[in-house]
Amino acid sequence: MDPRDKPKATILVIDDEQIVHESVSRILEDEGYVVDAAYRVDQALEKLSKGGYDLVLTDLMMPDRSGMDAVEAIARDHPDTGVVMFTGYATVDSAVQSMKLGAFDYLPKPFTPDELVEVIGNALEKTRRAIRDREIESTYSDAEKAIKSSLDLKEVLNLICTSVVRLFKVKGSAV
Repeated sequence: MDPRDKPKATILVIDDEQIVHESVSRILEDEGYVVDAAYRVDQALEKLSKGGYDLVLTDLMMPDRSGMDAVEAIARDHPDTGVVMFTGYATVDSAVQSMKLGAFDYLPKPFTPDELVEVIGNALEKTRRAIRDREIESTYSDAEKAIKSSLDLKEVLNLICTSVVRLFKVKGSAV
């Protein structure tokens, strides 16, 4: 990747095996992603607390804590970070549970480079959509509160203009 190019996304891989980190990093870095490694769930959560990750790819089975713990903590504490679970012990129950906890996808090992790239791309798109949906929901909620609390038409119109600017990412608007 050319250093002047902006990376597609920053991904944290949680797995206790060095070979998995090396393989996943090589595949994803070739696709333009920045990849970081954590070998334990606690280490990953510490890295996440410092921010900067768009997506987490976590193994299910690890010696310290389960990948399910990671999925749950990320969904709760880092809602703008997407999660994909991957495992060599794939079951329908673990797939369903990981999705219920907040994972966007579930990838059984072994997987091909193409499968990994496709799942990562889809999960990042879902993450971006979820962030955008939360922004829209927040904007509508703010507008609703302001309209309910104010009978000043000028204030309501200004709020509408501000909301339009935020939602449509335009430079400005006026009434």
